[in-house]
Amino acid sequence: ILSSSTISPSMKATTKRCSYCNTQHEDLKKCSGCGQVEYCGKECQKKDWPVHKPICLIHKSKTHPVTKCDVVMATCGGCGKNSTSLLKCSHCSTIAYCSKECQRKDWTRHKETCNTN
Repeated sequence: ILSSSTISPSMKATTKRCSYCNTQHEDLKKCSGCGQVEYCGKECQKKDWPVHKPICLIHKSKTHPVTKCDVVMATCGGCGKNSTSLLKCSHCSTIAYCSKECQRKDWTRHKETCNTN
């Protein structure tokens, strides 16, 4: 059995994963809006923005009230449909769907990042 003192830093597995691509990284950058998700780079952050934006606004509203101009159309993480009334994943709240069907269809991809944030 190896103890943590016998494992070199290069051998230790990183535990943090990008909120979009689920790739392990040691140096992830937190969303500057809500601080609730982390990305490996700007590209993943931009790709995740349509899904993350409404959730980011909710997290920000805990410390800063959401104004009328902040309420926007959001994109379903499953089908890409725009809506103002998406349902967040009840486990992690980092993605939203327009229906249970879309959530089920996306589960194979989403389960890799669900509850790892």
